[in-house]
This record gives sequence, structure tokens and C-alpha cells, in this order.
Amino acid sequence: MKSDHAPSFVPKRMLFIILFMVTAVICGILLIKNNTSASAAFNQLISRDELTEEKLDKRLGELLKTSNEKFDSLLVEVKACNEKIAGKAGETLVKLEELKASTSQSLEKIGLTWKRQNELDSGQLDLSDDNGAMPMLQKFYKAFGGNLTFKANPGNPASITEWWEAAAMMGWYMNPTLRHSCKNLVNFGNWPVCQDEPYVIKPPCLVYSFGIANDFSFDDAMGNLGCTVASFDPSMHKEDHIRSPHVSFYNMGMGAINTNSFVPNKDSYVKNDQKWKIRTLKGAMAELGHQNRVLDVLKMDVETYEWAVLDNMFETGMLTNIRHLLIEYHLFRTRPDKGDYVYNYKLLNRLRKLGFREYHYETCCLRMTNANEFNYQSHVSYVNAYFRPPS
Repeated sequence: MKSDHAPSFVPKRMLFIILFMVTAVICGILLIKNNTSASAAFNQLISRDELTEEKLDKRLGELLKTSNEKFDSLLVEVKACNEKIAGKAGETLVKLEELKASTSQSLEKIGLTWKRQNELDSGQLDLSDDNGAMPMLQKFYKAFGGNLTFKANPGNPASITEWWEAAAMMGWYMNPTLRHSCKNLVNFGNWPVCQDEPYVIKPPCLVYSFGIANDFSFDDAMGNLGCTVASFDPSMHKEDHIRSPHVSFYNMGMGAINTNSFVPNKDSYVKNDQKWKIRTLKGAMAELGHQNRVLDVLKMDVETYEWAVLDNMFETGMLTNIRHLLIEYHLFRTRPDKGDYVYNYKLLNRLRKLGFREYHYETCCLRMTNANEFNYQSHVSYVNAYFRPPS
């Protein structure tokens, strides 16, 4: 018989639903608890390092501000630089080069001005302007230029290419504007010597005298001053000998090579075939044991050989160790060869640039009727303005 009442038991499906819901609630509670613990742990870490979120924000803000200021400053510099060179890089480089050159020239001028003032204070003049040679160049052009175009510039050695242009310039140097104003010019026999400070000749001094021609007046006067004097002249045909306590004679000449069989040119001093012993200045000083000495005075009157000797002294560096240089220059009718005139002129130009300044000269015998008869002589006395005693 059927009953009208519901069953008294809970179906299994309902039980599973209830258990799932209970489990979800428990998991939710655990998740919330775990999240709260993580947040607390992070906050505790910040607190333990004493770096609160507020401090962190503050420091980040300061860093950003500093960085922005630096970037802003850099951008300003870059912008200014771009404005200066934008589209004009080549022009800017040119201006930089011009500025560099201008600065260099200014510094050089300052140095030269300081040096010039010191020279003027010591009585030295540095009048190296060669423009005054133009009248002499024009005179020689009229005499020897013929149909050649006049192109010589006295201030530009490279423009001197003809023998007569070089002769005019050598004449200018041999009849010079004195570039050292000597206040105490003293005659020592037949040569005057400047006795201004710092060029005063006094013992212990060394003097070399090439070309005597039996006139020892200069050599004896230097010896009487107390200098060691070496006198040289193979044309006199005298043996080596001691002339006085301070003067010694050597049967030796001065040249551009060291040899014992030099054949000299025939002239008023050499009448027949001869062979001479000659030495370069460096060779002579080494042979006499003077290689480590300052040469206070070098005097040479060697009848046109002075040009080859000068060239050798440049080559061997001997000029820088000379305090006074006394030279008699010769441009004879046939010697030196006119093909050498341009080179010889440049030797005189180099001598000036090396610091040798004229303080006395005497010229004679300018003859220029024609190229074959051209003749000019002069003796010039120099001080070495750049001389510094070896340390």
C-alpha cells in the first residue's frame, strides 16, 4: 500500500554541493589570511630597512629632479652648439683654424716683442728688413738684367735666381745696416772688435786667425790681451812655431775638407804650383785639442774660400759655438763662379737668421763695368746674438 509522506533521508547529490561550498569558504578565508600576511611582511621589510614608501617616493622625486636639471642643462648646451654649427660645419672649422693661427701669431709676437725689448735694452738692434736692398737690386738690373723681367723681391730669398740679383743682395749684406750698435769698438791691430757685454773678449779666451799675409798685428794684440791665439797661413811657407807666449803659428789653411794635398788657386799670394795642408774648422780645433772650447773670435781672410768654409760650418754646426765672427768677403772677377752666387747669397741670409749681427764693416773695390769684370770686397764683423756658453 503507498504512503503519502516524503522520504526521511538527504540525497547524495545535495551532500556534495554542501561540502563544496564549505570547502570554498574555508579556502577563501585562508587566501585572505595569506594575502594579509604577505602585505604585512612587505611593510615590515620596508620598516626594518627604515625606507618607508614615503621616503622612497621622496628620493625618487629628488633623483628625477636632479636628472631633469642635468638633462635640461645638457640640452641647452647641445642646442647652443647646434645653433652655432648647424649647416656651417666647414665654416666653423675654418674659423677654429683661423683662431688657432691667430693665437699662435699673437703668442709669437709677444715673445718677439719681449725679445726685441731685451735686445734694445742691451744695445742690440734687430733691423733685419731687407727692403732697403731694392735700390741696389734695381741698379744691378740696369747693369746686367738685359731683357730679363725684373722679379726679384729682397724679402723673399726664393725670388733671387740670377747671379746679378744674388750679387746685389750680397752687396747689401756686405755693406750692411748695422744690426748691433756697438758702444765700445776697440781696434786690435787691423781688425776692430766689439767689447760690449755680453760679448767682451777676455781671458781665458780662444782666437783663431786664418789668413795672416805676414801681418800679425791682430794676432799679437789678441795675444797681449791674454787670449790663446792660433794663427794660420800656408801661403807664408813658414813651419809651425810659437811666436809668443800666447800666439802659435800653424802652416795650415782653412777649407771645406781635411787634406794634406790641397792645390790652391794662383793669385797675388800664390805664384806657383803648391800643395797645402788644410782643415775644416772642426778638424783644426780637434787637431789642436780645442774641440770642447768656445771659440771667442774666428777671423778669416782666405781669398774666396770663405764661401765653402761657411757652407761647411753650417753643415758641421760649428757656428753656434762662435762668439765673434770676422770675415773678409771676396767676389773676384773669376772666383767664386757666378753659378754659385745664388747659393752663396743664401749662406749670408742663413748667417743672419742664425743670430749673427753686423757691428762693423769696411767695403772696397765695387766694380761692375760688365759681368766679366765684376769685383767686390768687404770685411764684416759680427757678434753672435744667440750665443750661449755651453753648460
